Amino acid sequence: QSLSLSARRPAGPFASQVRVAGRAACPSAASMRRLKTLGQHLAAGSAAPPAGASAAEDVIQCGGTHAMPFEAWQVGQRLRTKRRTVAETDIVAFTQLTGYAAENLFGDMEYLRKVAGHERRLAPGLLTASIADALIVGSGILEGYAIALLGITDMAARAPVYAGDTLHVVVDVIGTSASTSRPDRGVVTTRQSVYNQSDRVVLEYTVSRMLRRSQSA
Repeated sequence: QSLSLSARRPAGPFASQVRVAGRAACPSAASMRRLKTLGQHLAAGSAAPPAGASAAEDVIQCGGTHAMPFEAWQVGQRLRTKRRTVAETDIVAFTQLTGYAAENLFGDMEYLRKVAGHERRLAPGLLTASIADALIVGSGILEGYAIALLGITDMAARAPVYAGDTLHVVVDVIGTSASTSRPDRGVVTTRQSVYNQSDRVVLEYTVSRMLRRSQSA
């Protein structure tokens, strides 16, 4: 599984550390070992920017051990997940499990076509959000450091998602806050934009997560 990280290049050649916006993203030795793959990719650079990113940004394809502790997250970082196609069985299973199937919009295809004006099976917005967050979690970027999901706010559906659509998520880091009572952790806030296969934003929301620092930080 993969996650991309984009950051503006600082002036001059890259140092031996991972840098974001000209600052060392992860100063501890232990964290640097966990981000070895990410550092190698940063040093090498990469190609085309993700949807929602400017041409001046580098897109970093991360693989292997690239989990990021709290201190590695920096405001201004942009990450992009891999893609996932929404299957009709995903929608049917979700609506049956949650009870959404009782709503004509999700349980009656004739109503969906003739009244609501949708030609394909429609995905509930909360299913889209679940798939989006699972793409982030499934990338491994939080592995071993996640403590809690603290909140999801400002969620807005921008366009419908149908069976057969292919989604990816662009994640912008908009805030970090070290805990004053628990020095081994902090809160990272991200704005997450979900895109379909036409690079159209279909859903946006803000997430706050509590993450551990690396042991030697």
